[in-house]
Amino acid sequence: MLAGEIGGVYGVRGWVKVRSDTENPKTLFKFPRWKFSVKEGWSDHVIDTQREHGNGFVAHVEGIDDRDEARRLVGAAIAVEESEFPELAVGEYYWSQLQGLEVFQINGRRLGKVERLLETGVNDVVVVRGDVETLIPYVPEFVKEVNLENNRMIVDWESEDELAE
Repeated sequence: MLAGEIGGVYGVRGWVKVRSDTENPKTLFKFPRWKFSVKEGWSDHVIDTQREHGNGFVAHVEGIDDRDEARRLVGAAIAVEESEFPELAVGEYYWSQLQGLEVFQINGRRLGKVERLLETGVNDVVVVRGDVETLIPYVPEFVKEVNLENNRMIVDWESEDELAE
């Protein structure tokens, strides 16, 4: 599951700047094993040290001990194996599981695909990209069904173009 990106090098001893794309950015560091997408493909690595730095994070990758080695990782996507994630209760989902789902209204009309989710403080919001961008509060009143097997989300929501009719 994609979880962030290596944004640059930090110092001369192989540290890298890390951008976390997890809901809580610190969550990424609960997983000591990361996969990096580099030119040669995906590679497995162990993060042996990390810390907050400014508005972000820096980390040291085991076995990478100089700036030139670390520079190879700049721009690499960070992924964590889903098998390492804690199990969720029935009806709960990781955001990454929802991204890419096809979204349909309860009447069967396709709205588009889940592009991302937003945290608003009150409730999360599903951003659906179709003919128009649709924002749907992620609450049971509007999100009626999530079916990961069939890659579908069913919602009780009228799109902007329907409201204009």
